[in-house]
Amino acid sequence: MHRVINMIEYFNSKDDNKWMDDIVRFTMMDLINNQRDFLYMSGELGSGSKPKLKDNAWDYVYDKVCYELSDFINCIVSNIMEKYHNSEIDFPASIADDYNCFNALKEGDDGYILPSQNEGE
Repeated sequence: MHRVINMIEYFNSKDDNKWMDDIVRFTMMDLINNQRDFLYMSGELGSGSKPKLKDNAWDYVYDKVCYELSDFINCIVSNIMEKYHNSEIDFPASIADDYNCFNALKEGDDGYILPSQNEGE
């Protein structure tokens, strides 16, 4: 929990959180288009009732945020894989293919990773 609190403080203290604002904006646009999936609309629970979140709202919004963050997460994973590659760590064909595909690299391109010849466990 301490790590989460530190992250919240970090993001709240930054003046320029454009990337985070973009994630929130993209997620909100998706949520607005699909609000009936996690939100009871005005009057839906009885005459004069206000909109109300459904029990699945937290998980639903969480999944939408994860979807929007997936490219960012893949960039981080790619960056870590590149560091391993630069440390002369061998890559199995499946990981080399994933890395090259994500970075749109083809054989002969700078940064292209060749799979190791030793495909043992």
